[in-house]
Amino acid sequence: MPAVLKVLMSPADSDNPFIRLFSAALRARSVEIAPLTNRAALGPAVDILLFHWPQNLATSKAFGTAWRSCTVMLARVLAQKLRGARLVWMVHNTQSSDRRNTDLERLYMRIFTGLLDGVIMLESTAPGIVAERLPALRDKPSVTARHPLFGDAYPAGPGRAAARARLGLPPDERVLGFVGDIRDYKNLQGLLQACREADGDRFHLFIAGALHRNASAGAVREGIGRLVVSGFPLVWLERRLDDEDLVAAIQACDVVALPYLEHGTINSGFAILALEHGARLLVSDTAPFAALKSEPGLPWVQAAPLPLRGCDVSAALKDPTFAPDSQARIERFRTSRTWDALADSTLELAARVTGATR
Repeated sequence: MPAVLKVLMSPADSDNPFIRLFSAALRARSVEIAPLTNRAALGPAVDILLFHWPQNLATSKAFGTAWRSCTVMLARVLAQKLRGARLVWMVHNTQSSDRRNTDLERLYMRIFTGLLDGVIMLESTAPGIVAERLPALRDKPSVTARHPLFGDAYPAGPGRAAARARLGLPPDERVLGFVGDIRDYKNLQGLLQACREADGDRFHLFIAGALHRNASAGAVREGIGRLVVSGFPLVWLERRLDDEDLVAAIQACDVVALPYLEHGTINSGFAILALEHGARLLVSDTAPFAALKSEPGLPWVQAAPLPLRGCDVSAALKDPTFAPDSQARIERFRTSRTWDALADSTLELAARVTGATR
């Protein structure tokens, strides 16, 4: 069957579960996808150039390398746009989580957003957030979709009892978890302070993840050390988690904490994954979790303002109270977030920006 749409994607990394599942849903609709390389940019014209996380080019490497990467990518975009391709950005975040080369990031994104033809927003709360942070995008054609569930892209997991035994956690104590790579914007230090304030409540803090290369390692280790010296029950699995470990760590916890600072992210794939695997979440009242506060909402998602306090931790760890509509909300969460829906929204936007009827 002929391709209904030809797309060059950046990144097109099949190791990323989001990219892999999204690409599979597009290909099921006869969309032809290839990476946006130099060869592809100079090859036949395509319909759409589709970007995820474009800021990472400016911030993930040293300045000289990042400058060259940004220049080359803009040349690729222009080579295709001059022949009629349309540039679309799926907005996961409005700035990079790595706060380096910030002047280069601002310059690159100013040029990039000026070239945009359309925007895909993830979560119902995204349009307002994006309009506030990036006013230049207000008048761009856009669609809004929900961040899909990951499904069988991750292991099913061993279940709570087996996960706790495997990870060295007590079988019957309450466990508050901080899971995944430790980066400054995830605000582990704020969580450690809240745990110190909640010292009268008996629970274990489980930290599962390695320090990111740009994390404030000294401050994190000092904060953990102070909590351990005080006698607080704490387990730190200090390594980068593979998919099996990641799911096991989620399932081992009564509550997973995501006390993120405001840093540019407008949704959280990890929060989606944790909810899929039965976790209740304690989140900061910040942009990445705005949509999740209403669906699925309480008792699965409890939001608290920053700075996080000991009473917020204690409240999150209490036995959950279910409202009459709780089950309906979690069912809507599980059934409405599909890759098919995201792919259809993408095709809808593609038709608008290319002027095609699909």
